[in-house]
Amino acid sequence: MDPNQVEDIFAEVEHKPVTQPAQSPQSSDLPPEPVFEKKKFPWWIIIIIVVVLVLIVSGVLAYFQMKDVAPLNDQPIISDQSTDPSEQSEGLSINEDVDDVIVKIEEASSEDLDFDGLTNEEEKQYRTNPRKADSDNDGLFDRDEVMFYKTDPNDYDSDNDGYSDGQEVQSGYNPKGDGKLLNFQKAISDLDIN
Repeated sequence: MDPNQVEDIFAEVEHKPVTQPAQSPQSSDLPPEPVFEKKKFPWWIIIIIVVVLVLIVSGVLAYFQMKDVAPLNDQPIISDQSTDPSEQSEGLSINEDVDDVIVKIEEASSEDLDFDGLTNEEEKQYRTNPRKADSDNDGLFDRDEVMFYKTDPNDYDSDNDGYSDGQEVQSGYNPKGDGKLLNFQKAISDLDIN
């Protein structure tokens, strides 16, 4: 043996060709692979829930609608009280007091429909809405704007500074211009008690 030559350690082993075993697509030796089926979404549960909710909501709505309706009876209403005011008993004086209050409210509302302090005639004079206590929606009643703050009851922001007249009064600022609403230094100097 030549020392430069490499020794074949498998020289004594018989050489056989190696073949792979044939595998059939349906081998009976192997257990079949499990087939996973995609389950369908249970839509029938959703449909049942929706139907039940609709029935509940319609039942509640029907209850509240029917709650305010008087029951229907075919029997006539029998009253022991006479409809003639001269035959009424003295125990009904409460109704007379209520009637007096109603008359006073109607008289007051005929003079001032929105109860803002301006009569309906004054509302016409200042061109304000006689059915809204705050015609310009600035947070101040029309009467307060006309009589106290001397602002325009039809202008949301009388001094055009970006703040409504009501916001300025609530924050203590003058809705007609610059400065605070109550300037005590100016008020003292205006008194001038010399």
